[in-house]
Amino acid sequence: MRDIALISIYSSDKCTKMRNLVHLFQLLSERSSKESISHKEMPTYEQHEEFVNKKPYKEWYLIQSLEEPNYPVVGCIYLTKDNEIGISIYDIFKRQHYATSAISTLMDVHKAPYYLANINPENYKSKEMFKRLGFKFKTVTMENKKIKQEIYKFTADGASLVSSSNSQAELQSDPNS
Repeated sequence: MRDIALISIYSSDKCTKMRNLVHLFQLLSERSSKESISHKEMPTYEQHEEFVNKKPYKEWYLIQSLEEPNYPVVGCIYLTKDNEIGISIYDIFKRQHYATSAISTLMDVHKAPYYLANINPENYKSKEMFKRLGFKFKTVTMENKKIKQEIYKFTADGASLVSSSNSQAELQSDPNS
């Protein structure tokens, strides 16, 4: 497990808010068609800013590495009001266990009876990662007679979650604090 911090993107500080928006937009621009389930084409920066300002998720964080020099942002993670988890990691930091650490930390901090993960059916690496964390395949959603997304569910009763003992469970409002 990686040593990480989750930093809320819902900051009231204008400078921090702008920095958060840039990270979120860069992460979105790196997303391939295999990773995306929510949009077919890339929004403009202004459209993205409008979306973020609506605070569409119950919780939304940047993932900061506490192991790398200068403590870089390595990705983002969110939790919806329906306990759906979404995660995006910068390409340069993928497959280094940051996603696993962030998911474990999020679930430690925001206890719920269940969590869901909606995954593009072609995103095999993401499906395998969520399975390793104890998520089980639940169902699919369809669009135009094609599978749009596969839904995986984690329930707190009896399911095992990879320990996040090496991850920082406390949340920060600003990466410089």
